[in-house]
Amino acid sequence: MLMIQVKENLDPIFETLGLLYTARHAETLELQMITVLNELGLDGKNTFQQEFTMYRKYVEIFTEDKRTNEYDDFFFGEYDNDFFFMMIEILVEKQELFTTFTEIPSEQLKREIIRRYSEIYEEDVDISDVNDFDEIFSFLTESKLNDSVKWKLANLMKNPKKYYQGLVNLVKDNLFAFEKARETVEKELADCLEIYQSRMKQKQDKVFWGFIDGMTTVQYINPTLAFAASQVLNETNSYYGLLSERILKLGNDKVIAKEALVMKFKALGDSSKFEILLSLKDAPKYNLEIAETLGLSASTVSHHMNALLVCGLVSVRKESGKVYYHIEKEGLEKLKEEINQFFM
Repeated sequence: MLMIQVKENLDPIFETLGLLYTARHAETLELQMITVLNELGLDGKNTFQQEFTMYRKYVEIFTEDKRTNEYDDFFFGEYDNDFFFMMIEILVEKQELFTTFTEIPSEQLKREIIRRYSEIYEEDVDISDVNDFDEIFSFLTESKLNDSVKWKLANLMKNPKKYYQGLVNLVKDNLFAFEKARETVEKELADCLEIYQSRMKQKQDKVFWGFIDGMTTVQYINPTLAFAASQVLNETNSYYGLLSERILKLGNDKVIAKEALVMKFKALGDSSKFEILLSLKDAPKYNLEIAETLGLSASTVSHHMNALLVCGLVSVRKESGKVYYHIEKEGLEKLKEEINQFFM
């Protein structure tokens, strides 16, 4: 495994891309965060209002100064996390494109887009088979994307340099808005960055490091405030939400032994989560494999898996480019012990 470098400061390009997306979907993302907080046994709405003040101010200040162009709606108008991360990883992983964009061949961009699709949607695609537009159209027709995303990718693959140049220009035009937003929350941000550095050195977030340890290509871990309570895993650059620690601490304070057990009972009481665990009993599976087995959407499976990860009932490993979920036997043994403590 490569030596991993923990970065000390926010990545301006990633943050600007994230803020462009967050500014368009702030309300939806807020509701998602509240749902996650509720599932941790917290009062989601009140916790979000009290603990995400810095994040909300950061987004609001950026939104006030945000500039737009004709490509804003194309890349950020639709709420689709997979499409968003599929599109931006090329710029996040290859930031030299901001100064050498005219030198990259269109065919290389197309290959990068198809490669990212195959990784995110865990589908094997022979990149060499997707060259001319007829092959691209055939690939998109057979893909698992929704119709809106298929239309966007069809346009993008016809002229990738045009669209990505528009995205590069949009980021450049909004770097000043990111800097202003960052300066507005600078004092509290500095405290969060200090805590983040300490947590990374001690590898305190076991779920996050479980992902990282299973990915042999990761070279850098970066802090992020644009995705304040999330973890983003890219090929060489990964990102850790600066408010993750705060939420975990609140969860640990709030979810004492009794409430933690109730949370696990709720997870097992959900038929889909229960069926997922039963399917993992036979063998580890990746996201789409679970989705196809149980007739669920990939995004629904991801939601269920996040809850099961929080409960300690599943673990993750990356093998052959896919993230596999394993049933966590130690977590189940702990659950049995907790039941004995309360009821036996």
